[in-house]
Amino acid sequence: MEVFFRVSLKSDKVQFNRANKDLINKLNGDPAFRKNMYSRNPDLKTWVDDPKRNMGSSPTGYTWHHNEKPGVLQLVHRADHGGEHSVYHPTGKGGRDIWGGGREGREGKIKTE
Repeated sequence: MEVFFRVSLKSDKVQFNRANKDLINKLNGDPAFRKNMYSRNPDLKTWVDDPKRNMGSSPTGYTWHHNEKPGVLQLVHRADHGGEHSVYHPTGKGGRDIWGGGREGREGKIKTE
């Protein structure tokens, strides 16, 4: 999922909300994608169907990874992301540090307007 530049310095909550909306739209509009994703993680369907789901957080079992390419968030398995740090962060830095304002950006402390 690509995050629009105007939200690249916004908090994770804002970015994840946007990415989750895009994910849900893709799941609802692409039956092959939906089947693939639900077969990989049946809990994802439960999350999508839950009207009380937290749109500002990652779906169950996953995390939104800030790719090194500016504006790109990737939905990846949480355990893989945590256990394979060097695979997801080959330069030692994540995309949040490279293009998203680092910790201040993560916390929504950067003024963009």
